[in-house]
Amino acid sequence: MQRIIEIPLVLLDDFPSFPFRLRRDSEFLNLLDSISTYGVLQPVIVRPVAERYQLISGHRRKRACEILRYLRLTIPRIARIRVDKNYENNFIQVQTYRRNLETIKIIERTPLGSVPIVDVTAKLLESFLTDLKKYANNTIQKVFQIIRNAFTWAKENKIIDIDIITANNIRCPRSNKRDKVIESLTIEDQKKLIEYLDSCKTYERRNSYKLQLMIEMYSGLRMGEINALRIQDIDLKKNVICVHGTITYGLDYEIYRNDSPKTAAGTRQVPIMKNLLPYIEEALAQYKKNKSCLLFYDHFHQKMISTAQVSLFYKRTCEKLGIHSAGQHCLRHTFATRFHTKLYINAQGFHSPGRYVFPVFFQKFGVASHETAPFFGVSVLF
Repeated sequence: MQRIIEIPLVLLDDFPSFPFRLRRDSEFLNLLDSISTYGVLQPVIVRPVAERYQLISGHRRKRACEILRYLRLTIPRIARIRVDKNYENNFIQVQTYRRNLETIKIIERTPLGSVPIVDVTAKLLESFLTDLKKYANNTIQKVFQIIRNAFTWAKENKIIDIDIITANNIRCPRSNKRDKVIESLTIEDQKKLIEYLDSCKTYERRNSYKLQLMIEMYSGLRMGEINALRIQDIDLKKNVICVHGTITYGLDYEIYRNDSPKTAAGTRQVPIMKNLLPYIEEALAQYKKNKSCLLFYDHFHQKMISTAQVSLFYKRTCEKLGIHSAGQHCLRHTFATRFHTKLYINAQGFHSPGRYVFPVFFQKFGVASHETAPFFGVSVLF
């Protein structure tokens, strides 16, 4: 028995053996105009298949409806569709998903964000990209990549006939700001910091973050990975730290422990070297039971410790000691600079030595030296 019902486009599947090719001729454009004005006057014919519907007749009307729906899609909307799909399929983690949404908001706040992609002109896009130069290069590159992916997706889905980025050879602009130089602590500042942290007293009802900072300096672990360490992650028999988690923020900025590290290569075993061992042992001795079984835990507020908490402590410490530092993450670069063996650097998941670690070392110290070896209790060959 035939009847007329309304079916969402997402539940309609094309007939698998449909023999004709849909063309954008004058007749199809007239159909677009008619549906845009009056809607679908003649229903399509379908048959139920499982919980979906298979199209028997009306492929042109279906395609016209899809295009009309797509015609209203803006670059931010397309970007959100792609990002949501990647997140739903576990291609990206929650922190990457959240950062992508923040990048998309940069486009949404501009005139470009409200213009359907079919109406975006090269002049409008170039004007938007020119205004982007007030951001850092890293942000500019992320925004440009989102826009480029949106045009690629729109062309693949036949929403647009021409990708204006490729057709007009539009390139990613450069920032007006200078790139931040990744720095490590000087040997003198590192000695000063170590002496101060070693002398720090632990006060009642106040968190101390000195152990996390020392572990970062002597292991090269990210602070989120350190705060995510559990008792079972420390293996003193094998003399290694097992890294397979990080402390991060969720979509609502709630703090939680992610069971996988920041990067795909982040799951690893880090050797406990001579100068690191006392701080690991001290952390184990100070461990107090908590619901998350974390080695480091904010017992006063009954919550996990965030990287921001440790960073604030580090910033105040550096100001007190007169140490110039871009942030606690520089301790990771300090470790990489001191412990300079290329194989070890790659194994620990550091940035490409040729791009970051080696230039930082020679920029900071000029020449290689055995003076750094005592910091780690190892013989370092340079």
